[in-house]
Amino acid sequence: MKTKAIQTYHDINFEPDLGYYDKCSAAFDLAGAVALCYILDDSGRAQYLGKVQDDVADLLHAIRIGKESANYPEAHGFSVGPAHAAFMAYIMLDIMYDEMDPVIRSAMESDCDYIASNHHSSWLASKYSIEAMMELYHHGISNTFIEKKNLYRDYLSGNVSDDGVYTTGPGYATSRLFMDGR
Repeated sequence: MKTKAIQTYHDINFEPDLGYYDKCSAAFDLAGAVALCYILDDSGRAQYLGKVQDDVADLLHAIRIGKESANYPEAHGFSVGPAHAAFMAYIMLDIMYDEMDPVIRSAMESDCDYIASNHHSSWLASKYSIEAMMELYHHGISNTFIEKKNLYRDYLSGNVSDDGVYTTGPGYATSRLFMDGR
């Protein structure tokens, strides 16, 4: 995992010409990789922090701007992909919180909060999970967090039959278990 995370750190950079969905994937992958590198490689913490404050920050801001200016912001791709990126960014921000430049951290939090607060209901599991993560990041295990967590759990449970079959289909559940990076 460490080797793969370090390779991702080297391979992914902010590229302004990336498509919107590719920016979302890059932000998710890079945030997760640098957070893991930061934990496992003490000697490289400064470089990982720099990558966050440059590339991840730029990716998150570009995602927010794209979401704000989308012709159809309620479209699935303008909710789930950005939420996926923001979810991992919240984890990364929590890990690196004390070492980050407070101005950059605040801007990244603002971008994540915009993404989380403007998730349309294209897939409710995604909506509930990013709203719960935003609440957990800012306020810990609050009543609002518990409410969102329960909405998420109840929604997912409602998609599973009494005998444990995921009703959306086996391909979807399999992809969630075995996609690269899971």
